[in-house]
Amino acid sequence: MERNSRISKRIGFMKGQITVPDDFDTMEVWLDVARMRRHSYVKKMLVHLAAALVLTLPIYTCLGNFGPIDQWFASGAAWIAFDPLFRLCQSVGVTDYASIVINAMLVISFAIAGMVVGFVSALFRKFRTKGTST
Repeated sequence: MERNSRISKRIGFMKGQITVPDDFDTMEVWLDVARMRRHSYVKKMLVHLAAALVLTLPIYTCLGNFGPIDQWFASGAAWIAFDPLFRLCQSVGVTDYASIVINAMLVISFAIAGMVVGFVSALFRKFRTKGTST
C-alpha cells in the first residue's frame, strides 16, 4: 500500500500537481522526481544543442548561396553595415574582413538553426500530447 502511494505521488508530481511533502519519505520521493526532471531537461537541452550544431553548416551554405545576400555585398551596403564590427575588431585587410563576415554568418546560421530546432521540438511536443489525450 505504501509503495502504491509513493508511485501515485510521483506520477501526480510529474503531471504538474506539486504538493508539499508532509514527511521525510514523501520528501525523498519528491526530491527523486525533481532530480529526474532536471536530468531530462539537461538531456533535452544537449540534444537540442547538438541538433542546432548539425544544422548550422547546411543553413550557412543556404545563406551563402542566397541571391539577395550576394547582391547586398556586391552593392557595397553590406560592407557599410559591417563597418562598426570591423572597427570594433580592429581588422585590417581583406582577410580580416572575410573572417569577420564568415564568423558573423556562422553565428546567424546557428541562431536560425536553434529557432528551427525549437520550432520542430514544439511541434513534436504538441502532437505527442495531442495523441495521448485522445
